[in-house]
Amino acid sequence: MKRYVQFGGALAALTLSLNAQAFVIDLFTDPALQTVSDVVNGAGGTFNQSPGPHASIVGGYRDLFVDAISGAVDQPVANGVCDPGDACSELTVAGGVLSFSNDSPSVNGVAEVQWDGNDNSSTLDYTGLGGLDFVDQVGCPPGGCDRFTFNVLAADLGFNFAVGVYTDSTHFTEFNLVSDGSTGVDTLFFADFTDPFNCGLVVPGVINSVTCGAGGVVDFTDVGAMRLVLNTQDPGIAAVDLAIEGITKTGIPEPGTLALLGAGFAAAGRLARRRRRKDRVA
Repeated sequence: MKRYVQFGGALAALTLSLNAQAFVIDLFTDPALQTVSDVVNGAGGTFNQSPGPHASIVGGYRDLFVDAISGAVDQPVANGVCDPGDACSELTVAGGVLSFSNDSPSVNGVAEVQWDGNDNSSTLDYTGLGGLDFVDQVGCPPGGCDRFTFNVLAADLGFNFAVGVYTDSTHFTEFNLVSDGSTGVDTLFFADFTDPFNCGLVVPGVINSVTCGAGGVVDFTDVGAMRLVLNTQDPGIAAVDLAIEGITKTGIPEPGTLALLGAGFAAAGRLARRRRRKDRVA
């Protein structure tokens, strides 16, 4: 039996939105089925790139990568494909949905989606998008886009995930976060990625880590790549199924919901920044 977690909207969905307007990162609506599966534990994973280019994907292309860490079984033959009867990790795009499956009862795997242009590689090209301005794009409202918006439709367990946005290999911000399995609409603000006081921030049970580049944080007016990683660095999480829908427009989320990240994510981050600023003044 599998367990299910479903998303609608855009963490990876990925719409940058404000005032019911949006700049789409990925609708997952390109016509060709894209799937990648891994049935061999610890062998480095498998990868493919979407056919393209497609207007519904930022940069025209998306890369999928999945790596089975433990519990995968290829039966009856070792062909590296997730066949009926296998226990595997699998990542699929079809019909406007991104789906990630770790088969029960005990498969644990990591999935990654990259938006870094036409590089046809599982190695992230930090400048593959050519320096896109995420703030001022067609579809952004007056004043520009300023947040990622997403909606959790259903979840029966928590899991870890990471969102990274990159200007280049030395200027980036990666949030490694904890989902508690709650449902509802939530946001990740650009300001949290561009605030250097968040670098190194840890909030137990909410934020595993915030990693920044050696040269500084990401510049959202000069984006070279973006990626989403699911089930990051947590060997205790297994048998997870995810379905993420792409959308084109959303309204402004209710302030303070923060359902996916757990109550207090924004408050904890901003409180930490205020404390660090006070320490610097002192």
